Amino acid sequence: MISFQNPDIMIKGADGDDAFPRIIMTNSHDGFNSFQFAVGIFRLVCSNGLVIADEQFDDFRIRHAGYTFEELREVVSKAVNDLPNKVEVLNKMKQRILTDEEKMKLALDAMTLRSGKLAEGTVIGYDDETLRDMLTPKRTADQGDDLWKVFNVIQEKVTQGGFSAALRGAKVRKVRKIKSFEKDLKVNKELFKLATALLN
Repeated sequence: MISFQNPDIMIKGADGDDAFPRIIMTNSHDGFNSFQFAVGIFRLVCSNGLVIADEQFDDFRIRHAGYTFEELREVVSKAVNDLPNKVEVLNKMKQRILTDEEKMKLALDAMTLRSGKLAEGTVIGYDDETLRDMLTPKRTADQGDDLWKVFNVIQEKVTQGGFSAALRGAKVRKVRKIKSFEKDLKVNKELFKLATALLN
């Protein structure tokens, strides 16, 4: 996985919570898969990156054999030109205030997603203490009830781990950091879909 970032393109945030758009390219070591691209956002305040789920951009794949740099340039240019639309989505997330019930539901869905059970349709019950721990910000800049801040708190906890979780009636387990970049990208995209569904 390679992340491309232009230091001159920045999304200014309050209190130094600046973010940098990225283009993330994944590639297989054996050449059997195509180059795949995703749009990401890197938050300076927490040194954490998130990946934006973009169905249209997912269509852009380039085969290893016989590709041209013109094709690659076209894909990257299309992503850069669409960045203002992505920033607008982030602005809408900042304006959407969540209820306590919505926050708890998003935290539960995020944990279920990480476990892989969301795709299977299985409902998992984590205790309220686990969900409240997930919703507790690590830093002052993330305190607040808007969707953008709540999403970032949950996203960091789900991907970076470092907290304890317990299913109802089960023992407490330490949640570990996701080490596989493939799983990290997948969880990031699905989590972004869960969050932006609250904008509708």
